[in-house]
Amino acid sequence: MPEGDGYIKHIINLVLVELSREAEEQTVSVIVLKDAGPIYVGDKVINLARGVEQAIPLWAARKLAEKGIVKLKEDGIDTSKLSRLVFLEEGERRKLDFQKVSPYIYNMAKYEIEQLKKEIMRSMDTSRIRELDKTIDGFSRLFSIRLKKILQLIPISPPQEILVKLSEEEKAIYSILKEVVEAWRQALSIQ
Repeated sequence: MPEGDGYIKHIINLVLVELSREAEEQTVSVIVLKDAGPIYVGDKVINLARGVEQAIPLWAARKLAEKGIVKLKEDGIDTSKLSRLVFLEEGERRKLDFQKVSPYIYNMAKYEIEQLKKEIMRSMDTSRIRELDKTIDGFSRLFSIRLKKILQLIPISPPQEILVKLSEEEKAIYSILKEVVEAWRQALSIQ
């Protein structure tokens, strides 16, 4: 099957690009640190006045935060929150249950890892390498644990209360895998 090896990878990449766009468009709360006056954010004009809380798209919040104009109210997942989440997921490994996570947790993980790498390169602060390693390891463990549980969902019809705890990325991969397995089952004439 040499020709088809790239199809699945291509489909997954397309799905991840779309999910990344959705993640960037989600609205987040920021605290305005400096007066910046009215600015265009997409098709809206917002007034950034110091001390005010605003709801803006994530992509704009990140750009403004880099310039020191705003601070995100929730900065993502630090290593202690991540460790706690991994601990709770590992505790539920035998049960087919999930901790509720951010809708785009893997997109957030990718961004945080990239930012840590940039910060290490910029500051040459080698003490941050340990934090980077912990972050990568934590997200890797979380991914593995949750993926194993998702694979257990494929042959069953899980209740909605389980599916709502999945991130958008996990929901997408679950749907793709379920479709692939179902197509295989049908091709083999297995009911």
